Amino acid sequence: MTLEMSRTLLVLNPASGTARDAAFWLEKLRNQGIDAEVCEADADGELPPLDETDLLIVAGGDGTVHLHAKACMAAKCVLGVLPAGTGNDFARGLTIPLRAEDACRQLRTGGVQHIDVGTVNDEIFLNVAHIGFATTLTGNAGQARNHKKWWGRLAYPRLVIDRLRDLRGFKATIRDDHGTLRGRWLQITLANGRSFGGGQQVFDATPFDGQLHLIAIKPHPIHKLFFLWLWARLTRSTPKTPAVVERRSAHFEISAKSSLPVNADGEELACLPARFGIVPRALWVVAPGSMPSESARKIWLD
Repeated sequence: MTLEMSRTLLVLNPASGTARDAAFWLEKLRNQGIDAEVCEADADGELPPLDETDLLIVAGGDGTVHLHAKACMAAKCVLGVLPAGTGNDFARGLTIPLRAEDACRQLRTGGVQHIDVGTVNDEIFLNVAHIGFATTLTGNAGQARNHKKWWGRLAYPRLVIDRLRDLRGFKATIRDDHGTLRGRWLQITLANGRSFGGGQQVFDATPFDGQLHLIAIKPHPIHKLFFLWLWARLTRSTPKTPAVVERRSAHFEISAKSSLPVNADGEELACLPARFGIVPRALWVVAPGSMPSESARKIWLD
């Protein structure tokens, strides 16, 4: 099926970790035969009205992609991504190339995929939502920005080392379509996409199955947690151990005595108690054509 685009719009975030100006991206796009016009957001991040036949190309990091994905969902238009942040987890999860020239080429050669979008209360998220240990890594915005500036892709592991003292965990109740779990947890992760933290992965998560993938980790000594992390990295799978609980569901409710923050796509989006869900096939996005989507369509920008 051929998709004719009435407009190709480019919006960027000059503050992203590897930001380039509009002229840089326009030249790279023209080299691929793509003529785009720059679209500027207002002070609140709002874009001019979009049409369902528009292609909105976002050059920025996960926060910028998250912001403008909501506009694409509302207009039912297609989202294109040029990774220009520090983590670029949305792009990584869909195997969108990180190199500028390759990312622009992919906008011509890729397919248009219909992906799921996660929700926490009234907010959306594209990749992964965290409660607990991982939120301490991004909860201090100033510290997080400083680590990103000096450590780049190593910012996430570096922050992990800094926060290893916060290992006591928290008590919380997890409810889903299959039952109720109560316990003390070090971290609870709910994944729609696969990548987080600049390349860390929830290996079995996919934004094509209509479900969230929950991984809840119980408090353990540092050396055991390191072993679990190393095992996951080497085997590219979640360790099968009583220390790690896995669940899949379209709906989760998580509550705790304290109002713990929920961090998703690098931003604090909510606090407990919180409801998590999935909106199946909610967002059209240009991604490599090999991605598993029944609704994959060829996009032509001629």
